[in-house]
Amino acid sequence: MTFTPRIKNKLTFPQLKIKEGEPVFIKCTGLIYTGKEVPDSDMEAPQLMRCIDLTSGEECEIVVGKILEDILTDLDGGYVDKCFQIKQLPSPEGKRWRPYEVAEIESPTDD
Repeated sequence: MTFTPRIKNKLTFPQLKIKEGEPVFIKCTGLIYTGKEVPDSDMEAPQLMRCIDLTSGEECEIVVGKILEDILTDLDGGYVDKCFQIKQLPSPEGKRWRPYEVAEIESPTDD
């Protein structure tokens, strides 16, 4: 007899990096939440969001900076269960923050 495990609840997810100039295509599957604080660090705990990478179909999570969080949470009707193209743009000269280009896209499962 062969043992075939069935996952009941996935506890960890790979991180999908949003790189400058490279669009990512995701489906948001949960609300933005606060991750764990990094011990011995002055940095705040990161804001994270579970999603599906539409390119690979893999469940993952992304780090949601304040600017991206503001864009997503300002949407009428929310952002959970919606699909987006997200592209990080270059920082304005002399600034540390990065703007985003965000577009809602059709779900590949919608027909």
